[in-house]
Parts: sequence; C-alpha cells; structure tokens
Amino acid sequence: MVTIYLKGAPEVVLDMCLTVQSANGSVPLSPKIKEEISIVVDEMAKKPLRVIAFAYFELEWEQYDAQFI
Repeated sequence: MVTIYLKGAPEVVLDMCLTVQSANGSVPLSPKIKEEISIVVDEMAKKPLRVIAFAYFELEWEQYDAQFI
C-alpha cells in the first residue's frame, strides 16, 4: 500500500476529493459540505489567515506503478 499526500489551495484540493474526515470518520463530500467548507475558508482568508488544505489517498503498489512510474 502506498499513501500519497497532497497540500494546496482548498478550492483545488476539494475538487480532487470524494470524502472528508469528520468527527464521525470519513464521509462523502456532498455539495452541502463543500459549500460549508468554502464558507469557513473564505472567512479565515478575510482575517488575513493563509489557508492550506491537506488530503491523502492510498493505492496498491500495482496501481502506483501504473500511474506514477
């Protein structure tokens, strides 16, 4: 198993995600949740805080070799 990590602008990272981590574990990234995250990010950016999103995904070695080598 290979874990790949990603960081970047929240709007870019969110567009790549299918799920988000919550207090209840991993949940599907619905349009409503995406909008809620965007509102929080916008509020933080107005303060002026720099906002960075982090994501990860896991692949089997065979998938990694086929996609990245």
